[in-house]
Amino acid sequence: MTRVRVGVIGLGRVTQLMHLPHLRDLDDRFEIAGVCDVSPELTRLMAGRYHVPLATASYRDLLRAELDAVLVAVTVPPEDIVADALAARAHVFVEKPMAWTPAQARRLTAAAPAAGRVLMVGFMKRYDPAYRLAQRFVREMGQVRGGTVRCVLGPNDLFVRDLLRLAAPEVVDPDVERAGREAAASRLLEAIGEVPDELLGAYRGLLFLASHDLSMLRGLVGPPHEVSSTSVWHGGRWLSTTLRYEHFSLTYTMGTIATRHFEERVELYADTHTVRLTFPSPFLRHAPTIVTREYADGRRTAQESSVASYEEAFRLELEHFHDCIVGGGTPDTPAADASADIELMVAIIRAAASRRPQSVAVGG
Repeated sequence: MTRVRVGVIGLGRVTQLMHLPHLRDLDDRFEIAGVCDVSPELTRLMAGRYHVPLATASYRDLLRAELDAVLVAVTVPPEDIVADALAARAHVFVEKPMAWTPAQARRLTAAAPAAGRVLMVGFMKRYDPAYRLAQRFVREMGQVRGGTVRCVLGPNDLFVRDLLRLAAPEVVDPDVERAGREAAASRLLEAIGEVPDELLGAYRGLLFLASHDLSMLRGLVGPPHEVSSTSVWHGGRWLSTTLRYEHFSLTYTMGTIATRHFEERVELYADTHTVRLTFPSPFLRHAPTIVTREYADGRRTAQESSVASYEEAFRLELEHFHDCIVGGGTPDTPAADASADIELMVAIIRAAASRRPQSVAVGG
């Protein structure tokens, strides 16, 4: 099997808990050729732990190492890193959000085919076998009539502390930290303009939290054509929006609380069928996603729940990334879809700011 030389940029929580262990386990497919983080101490620590030959605080130094691919998982706007990696003729796996603005997302979507390289976005829930089973059930259930999606979370650290002793960044160059803050502020202004802080907080929540749910909805029922309304409250930590499709509407609610809590559920209704997806915390490795189907069976209503697999979605998406690189395939979570979802996020915020419905372009 062809081994792909990959560099990892960004060594935070999800990289330590998921990406690096899975890349190591998939050593027949990947060779971890370099690691990079703005914290030099963290970079050296991860390089030692995984026996990686190259450790650097500069992603540009990493790109000069003639890599086949890079995995980007950073908390600041990743667009320049992704664009530079594509220009260096590396395939790119980028954790969501791929970009913070529609314009930047379109830039990256165009850059990947121009470079002849794979650009895949890390929506691991789309690779969960339970999600794929739910897709089949939705296709079989007939016309969707409505739906609800809820994502209410407590702090991830309250889960992670029981699972992993995180290696925290030590010393980070103050100039690098300041540049990250300035880039974030610039991208937010570019995306949604000058809006109240509450809407800024809500847009961040859409980028880092709701993006998973919007991507799943796109794969289940396609794109909406209108954001009918949006309400935001509690400093942007809670948001509820109504999305209008051709034949139905659904509501999406996002919220954060302070306890160890994870609730993520997608529920779609047809005249005689209901399909429900219930997700565990993504940090609980191998915890299964449950698919529930209710349907009319003569005079009775049947309900069946399925565990499609105990496979880890984070691992499956990396296997898919490898297959796309060596086989020339198109990712199931391509840049074009992620770009369309960012357009949708902006429309959701504009509906809140204007208190008016916002049209969404077909496919975006």
